[in-house]
Amino acid sequence: MKRIGVDLDEVSFGFISKFFEFHNANYETSLRREDCWTFSLHEVFGCSKEEMDRRMQEFYKTQQFRDIAPMPGAVEGMDFLNRNQVESFIVTARSLDLKDYTIERIAAFFPEKFRGIYFAPHGVRSKVMYCRNLHLDYMLEDNLDYAKECRHRTPVLLFDSPWNQTRHLPNRIIRVKGWEEACNIIGSK
Repeated sequence: MKRIGVDLDEVSFGFISKFFEFHNANYETSLRREDCWTFSLHEVFGCSKEEMDRRMQEFYKTQQFRDIAPMPGAVEGMDFLNRNQVESFIVTARSLDLKDYTIERIAAFFPEKFRGIYFAPHGVRSKVMYCRNLHLDYMLEDNLDYAKECRHRTPVLLFDSPWNQTRHLPNRIIRVKGWEEACNIIGSK
């Protein structure tokens, strides 16, 4: 039986577009998901890390955050993987203070699809640790830095996004356009 790790934001749920919607309405910006060239959002919006953290905390209290929905194809992709006996685990870098809400949202949209939900907040735990401990066959990820770390233990399917563009992907990282392509790769190997 295959085992996969699935990132939460921008693989399972569409976080960035909702955050940009919030930011544009509250901070007089007009950026879109396509304008997000790095995951270091303070660089995208031209503010300090501390200010971006404050804005992010403000966003977490909004209806826009509560309205985040699954990425296109995510629900169908998880249904396919479950029908094909693939064990799936959420491996997210989300902060532990969002744990209860995160678990609720996963249960609402992906009932009984994941065997476990693992939090790897930056500087506390690492995604590669979960790749190793869970014996994952693949990690589905959108962050190139995490993909580079995880690839040493687990092949990574990197979901194509404006912030993960590079001329050359390292070995064991495969760029995919979305859930359908990821499922085809997982199902064929």
